[in-house]
Order: sequence, then C-alpha cells, then structure tokens
Amino acid sequence: MSMTREEVQSAISSLDYKVDNLRTASTLADMRKETSALEQNIDGFIARLKTIRDYGYVFDRELEGQLEDFEQNWKGMKHTVSAEISRRARALEENFKQVDANMRRIASYANRPSTAETQITRLENRIDDLEDSVETAQDTIRSRYQPLKDGVNAVEARLAYLEWMYEELNQANFNLLQSESMVMAARVRWYHDGKADKKDPKGILFLSDQRLILEVHEKEVKKKFLFVATESETTRKVAFECPVDYIEKTESFQQGLLKGKDHLRIFFTAQGPYDKTQFHLLNSDNDEFCQTIRRIQSSDFLNNRTEEVSEEVLERVKNAPSECPSCGGIITQEILRGQDNLTCDYCGYVIRL
Repeated sequence: MSMTREEVQSAISSLDYKVDNLRTASTLADMRKETSALEQNIDGFIARLKTIRDYGYVFDRELEGQLEDFEQNWKGMKHTVSAEISRRARALEENFKQVDANMRRIASYANRPSTAETQITRLENRIDDLEDSVETAQDTIRSRYQPLKDGVNAVEARLAYLEWMYEELNQANFNLLQSESMVMAARVRWYHDGKADKKDPKGILFLSDQRLILEVHEKEVKKKFLFVATESETTRKVAFECPVDYIEKTESFQQGLLKGKDHLRIFFTAQGPYDKTQFHLLNSDNDEFCQTIRRIQSSDFLNNRTEEVSEEVLERVKNAPSECPSCGGIITQEILRGQDNLTCDYCGYVIRL
C-alpha cells in the first residue's frame, strides 16, 4: 500500500531533521573540539602541577616526565591529526552535496506519494551510508590519538584529585609538621561502632607520610525561620590523629546495595587511639587506601619523593632522647619528622627536640 500524502510529509520532515544533524556531524567539528580540548589540557598541566608542588606535594615524581611526554607526543601528531580531519571533512562534504540534492528533489514530490516513496527509501539508504562514513572517519581519526588521550585523562583525574586534597587541607583544623607531606585523602562517613547509620558524622580522612588524621565536619545552624534552618556553617574538628606506624592492619570490603560501596576497617596497636574503627569511603578506592598505608609503613614512599628529607631532620629524630630528663620515664612515643617537642606521659614535662 502506497504512502499517503500525510505520511510522505511526515517522512520528509523526519529526513530533514536527520539530514540537519548529519550535516553538522559531517563537518567533524566535534573532532576539532575534542583535539582542541586535549591540547588545552596538556598545555595547562605544567602550571597545575607546579601549583600542587608549591602546596607541598612531593610524591609521584614521574608526573613531570609524563607531562613532558604528553607535550612531545602531541607535538609530533598534532599536524597529522589536523590534516586528517580536514581531508576527511572535505570528502564528507562532497558526499553530502548529493544528499542535499536528493533532499530538494524529494520535497518537490510531496504531492506525488507514489513517486516520493521510492525516493525516500533511496535517500534513507544514502543517509545511512553517509552516517557510517562519518562514524568511520571519527573512529579512524580518534584512533590516532586515543592512547594519548587516555593517558591525559588519567593525569587530569590525578591532578584534580590532588587539587581537591590540598583545598581541603587548606581549610583543615590542623597543620602538617615541618617535614610532613600529604599523600592521600578521602571523604568519609565514620561509623566507629561498626554499624553504619545516616547519622554517622562525615569528614575527611587525611593520610600523610607520617600520620592518619580524621577531621569531622558538622553543620552548625546559625539562623532559623519558622524552625527551618536558613543559615549554617560547617565546623571542622580533629576526631583523632596518630602515627601511621600505630596502624596494625587494614581491611577493605564492600557493603551496601549490591555490595557496591567501599568500606575501610582499621586496626590499631596498643598505642593507637582505638582498638579498631571503620569508615565508608565516599570518593576514594578502599583498596588503594589500604595499599598506600602499607607503602608508607614500608618506607616505599621515601623512594618516590621529588626531594629528599634533610639530614638535619633525620638526625633530630635519630638523636631524640629515649627517657625523660625530668623523671627518667621511658619514652615510648614515636618521634615524627618535624616534631619539635613531646610531652612525657609520666610527669607531663615538655621535652624540646
């Protein structure tokens, strides 16, 4: 059964919409935007990394080399990729001229349904072929720089994470020691009793190369209107902190709906703040957090620094007293790099280091 006049009009309108979208795609403008964004990311990496280094981040020393490789790799392929985009866009434009001509011809058949139906079928096939050509062109061009883009995306995510970490550290209610460097941080919900509850406090679990520090964030209502909070501010307070060496072991596990949520259980030595405690990690990988703690404890991170810890700092820790000069009590506390004093557990005497 032949198409009605209304059906022909509807089919022509649908084809017109499809051709308009295809016309945009065939210019490969999206490919130009994608490669331009790639170049902008690469160009901005050095400045971003320098800022992070200025904040005090001394790990991932391979980052500088990666950024240099990105620049060199993109420099070597940029003109080839750009020329390929232009060449394929011109070829697609030539193919599109025939589609445009067929589209104009079909419009003139709007009042002749039997003739239009055949032309519509042919044009639909031609448009499908052109869509395949556009996708092939995009895939071929993208394959030239996709490995580079994947590497750039990974570094982009890493830099964004480090920027977030130092933004949180800048607002934190504690200071790092002089020779202490931040390694990792995670937004967490702390359920210390082992039973997760929506009322459990949220905060940031900071991990430096010497300490584990939990900072709890609580909203404090400043103004209310008809029992509804209209103004509030977040207060930050350190819930606990301890040397990384006071961590006996860690466990990562999945919990929640379909076991899709990262959780972390930490067991402490007798000198730690608790026997054990637990967290739901909201923006970090629990396995990575556990592995990082173990790497710090094994001193592996000392081999991944961009700058060595000064001998003076190391000597100060090495030469720290083993007993209190006031009462003679044995000092069992771990002395951290950058620490300038400690308090005797027996008599309260402050010992200068």
